[in-house]
Amino acid sequence: MLSLIGGIAENDREIIRESYKLSAQDNETLLIDWLTELLYLVEDRHALFTSVRVEMVENCVLHAAVTAQTSKNFTKHIKAVTYHDLAIKKIPDGYEVTIVFDV
Repeated sequence: MLSLIGGIAENDREIIRESYKLSAQDNETLLIDWLTELLYLVEDRHALFTSVRVEMVENCVLHAAVTAQTSKNFTKHIKAVTYHDLAIKKIPDGYEVTIVFDV
């Protein structure tokens, strides 16, 4: 998602630091909620992420920290994170996710 949005860092911009604790009834909803929070930060505060650290995901609870810099030079805007064709698959090295964004 972040590579799709793109963006160019600019000098002397505001630094944004946010912490998140999200919970949901299932992992699919948790993923959608997390990506929607990130998208809101991009659209509302013009955040260009410099660090996204997911500290814990367990029992449908996510703890994460984000550092970003304000910017207005985004490559593309995402309108929404969707459930369309959403799939989370466990693989030997972690998880593989298929997700569709409304652009």
